[in-house]
Amino acid sequence: MTLDYLHKLSFPKEQPCIITVTGSGGKSTILEEIAHYLLKQNHKVLMTTTTQIWIPSLSQAVTILDLLNYPSFLLKEAQIIYSGSSVTESHKLNGYTPTDIHLLQSRNQFDYLLIEGDGSKGKPLKAHAHYEPVIPDNSHIHVAVMGLQALGLPVNQNNVHRLDLFCQITGKNDGDLIEALDFIHLCQSPNGYFKNHHNNQLLILNRLSPKNKQAAHYIKQTVLKTCSHIKDVLFREEI
Repeated sequence: MTLDYLHKLSFPKEQPCIITVTGSGGKSTILEEIAHYLLKQNHKVLMTTTTQIWIPSLSQAVTILDLLNYPSFLLKEAQIIYSGSSVTESHKLNGYTPTDIHLLQSRNQFDYLLIEGDGSKGKPLKAHAHYEPVIPDNSHIHVAVMGLQALGLPVNQNNVHRLDLFCQITGKNDGDLIEALDFIHLCQSPNGYFKNHHNNQLLILNRLSPKNKQAAHYIKQTVLKTCSHIKDVLFREEI
């Protein structure tokens, strides 16, 4: 497996650095890959969310509840720490508010804070409700993820999170096939993946394969040509 996209991410030298990842079709996996990439660079990394995330297994990372109550917490070496404000009945971590993220950043306990800014229920594409994504305004990078595995699949509840909103943005109907143009509309729309504009925004098209390569490059070229708010489009290859 190649993770070339990680080397193309421009990590700001300013630390603590906040990276918020949103979207669908591989967001959690990409967050974990970024975390382990930074760990290999000898960095201290906090993984959290402004919504909810699954609690990792003990073999993956250390989880600390309500880190805000530990102002003197200090890591002596590189480590990945998961944290949330509380645990739900379904064993998910409730995250922190943008104000909480500001406070955690100001304590200088971590080199990088990686934030998951929305949910997609594991589906490759989505539309955003009015209250999401929740991106702290002090984020240095906003990365949106879209799953190329959606290409050619029918527009339905199995493949699209918030189907009605998706159809409003793309002009599609339930049962139509998902096309490259739908990805482009989701990037261009003021209610799409980049509706909360930030200075440093990137798109990652996940699960690039020989089958979808031509469509993926068309999406990239069109998005970079028509979306001035998107700094770059990167590919993550299918495993």
